[in-house]
Amino acid sequence: MDGLSFIWDLDGTLLDSYDVMTRCLRDALAELGAAEDYGSIRRRILQSTVSTYLTEAAERNKVSREALFRAYVRLSAERVDDIPAMEHAAETLSALRDLGAVSFVFTHRGSSARQVLERLGLSGFFTEIIDGNDGFPRKPDPTALLYLCGKYSLDRARCYYVGDRTLDGDCAANAGIRDILFLPPDTPVQPSGTEDYVVRDLLEIPAYFKREN
Repeated sequence: MDGLSFIWDLDGTLLDSYDVMTRCLRDALAELGAAEDYGSIRRRILQSTVSTYLTEAAERNKVSREALFRAYVRLSAERVDDIPAMEHAAETLSALRDLGAVSFVFTHRGSSARQVLERLGLSGFFTEIIDGNDGFPRKPDPTALLYLCGKYSLDRARCYYVGDRTLDGDCAANAGIRDILFLPPDTPVQPSGTEDYVVRDLLEIPAYFKREN
């Protein structure tokens, strides 16, 4: 498959989900008799991962990681319909499709990834969606990206992984493709300086490639 292609992260990139995720983590801790500040939780999961946060929070608060994880998963399932799309997500995906680009998803979110995308009317934009249940190693391991590049014969020089954390850029670099770091206004994430592109609004992406073409 020659031409322009995009592989998308979900949480914080196409899904404006960090508020829900943060509240679920805060309330999961509360169920176990522990407490951490909303702002601190949000900052920590943006600068690392939810998995890392669960491990470190369990250690800090002397609670079972397994129990904390179970509570978080339950609360997340109850609140999955509260997750909105990121601003301009649909318009961006549509504009890229109009340019002839193809899009994929690689996310660690589980089966709710497809559920949320379908509810938001976004699932039809993607040729394939890889979620956390598909068994691929976690980022920055590039196995999932390499799988998509191989299966669809993607031109790596014109393939971009779009994410909201430097971890996503590391994953792209390990796969030998380019990366776009999306930094919405309220993020604590800072560019590493190695990104191919940094955008503050998703609509900057089709606007750039439209000029390129």
